[in-house]
Amino acid sequence: AVSDATALADSCGTVLLVTRFETTSIAQVVEATAQLKQANARVKGVIFNGIDTDVYRYSLGARADLYRSASYLDALPASGETRKD
Repeated sequence: AVSDATALADSCGTVLLVTRFETTSIAQVVEATAQLKQANARVKGVIFNGIDTDVYRYSLGARADLYRSASYLDALPASGETRKD
């Protein structure tokens, strides 16, 4: 759960959010990222697991556009802070 990760977030150099493909919504990714960033996490990306390799053997096709076109970092409210990682 995100609450477990937030306790450790400030101590980590980099955080990668792991989520299940076609199960986790973009809104859930945005919310989890916002919670991690509130805990001073340095979120560097999202890993999608559970991808059916029989269906998506060579590429993710059109479904990947759903994730590519919605940047979870851009959806977060501006905090006025900048961080150089």
